[in-house]
Amino acid sequence: MDKKPTRISPLARVEIEALEAGRAWTRRKIERDLQKLADQQGGFSPLQRPSADPDSPAPDQADHRRR
Repeated sequence: MDKKPTRISPLARVEIEALEAGRAWTRRKIERDLQKLADQQGGFSPLQRPSADPDSPAPDQADHRRR
């Protein structure tokens, strides 16, 4: 089965390019906004889990299965 390439109209091509440009602009804006928030918050460290209490019950393995 040989498929012929679908021809895209010039208007559709302009629309596609505009959507791609909009996505790129949005991605850059989100990156800038997130960086600004991160700079305001200052440094951070990864989540520190509390050490396991030897008297606490073990977690139920059924809770960790993928659903």
